[in-house]
Amino acid sequence: MGIEELEQFEIVQGALSLIYALGSIVIGLIITVRYFSYKRVELLGVGTLLALASSPWLAGGISFLTFIFFDFILSDPVYLFINYGFVGLAITLYVHAITSLIYPNSLKKIVSIFLSIAIIFEVILIYLLFTNINEVGHKEGKFDSAAGNIPILFILFVLISTLIFTTLFIRVCLKSPDRINHWRGKLLLIAIILMVIGSFLDVVSSTITTLFIARILLISRLFFAYTGWLMPAWAARWQKDHGLSEESEELNDEVHEFLKILSQRRDVTAKEVTVYREKKICLVCKGKVGGFNNYICTKCEALYCEKCARALTRLENACWACNEAIDKSQPVRQIESEQEAIELIKLTEDKKKPKKKVK
Repeated sequence: MGIEELEQFEIVQGALSLIYALGSIVIGLIITVRYFSYKRVELLGVGTLLALASSPWLAGGISFLTFIFFDFILSDPVYLFINYGFVGLAITLYVHAITSLIYPNSLKKIVSIFLSIAIIFEVILIYLLFTNINEVGHKEGKFDSAAGNIPILFILFVLISTLIFTTLFIRVCLKSPDRINHWRGKLLLIAIILMVIGSFLDVVSSTITTLFIARILLISRLFFAYTGWLMPAWAARWQKDHGLSEESEELNDEVHEFLKILSQRRDVTAKEVTVYREKKICLVCKGKVGGFNNYICTKCEALYCEKCARALTRLENACWACNEAIDKSQPVRQIESEQEAIELIKLTEDKKKPKKKVK
């Protein structure tokens, strides 16, 4: 009874399924909760995807626990519903999050397509579970299953969609002049490569060795996904210690260029804020804003490109429309002359320089 009845392959399969599923859920919940602090919509979609997309491994993990402690495994309908029932919601939320960053003008159209496909699949899945469960899939051993044609097509659609949207987002990050976003792209690229290789090995694995390698790769990708999406404080410190977090040399040129615009500042009306935001135009430089590199004022929702938001933060640290602080950890400053601004830039640059150690 219990674990004594299991073969070595089944123990490794069940235990690693449980570890990977729980790890995905924990990391997904951590990222999702951070949405409420950072108000970054992509965190909500990414966290949900990580938590729910592990459901195929969760079903095996739960069966592993119930078999060890209670000597039974999940019934086929419950097992298969856990496997595929949450994938549609996960991909819809993820697509919403990424599309809002890279294709905001097409958000409703793209999300509507994915939501419709997810609902259709969900209806078919529930119907087949009650009428012809073999079309959904069947169990293979105690802690694994084989999918039917419809779930296979849907899972393939979800995987391809995830790869496409994640790759598009990574491309935006890698093209960003901001070092943090650039490193985010690199870390997420590693995560997606590990996911592809790990998932492939997991499907074809027939030995303990290949199964172990596959699950280790999948578990490892959680680390890179967590670090890439959240860029926690310890990751920032690591970059700083290795000389990777200094701003590019182009930053000073950007700020000095911005000083010319600063002298032209005028009062901005609420109507202008709305028009510029709807047309995806930066309130300061009047350039087009798209992708991940933008800032929206938390009070009046004025839209800025990353370069202007960064320059504003280093200078006045105030929204042009409502004077709300852009960086809440810094005070709002009144800049009355270009010379004042240049002196402030020099001061912030001096603070960034590492202090020499006294021997």
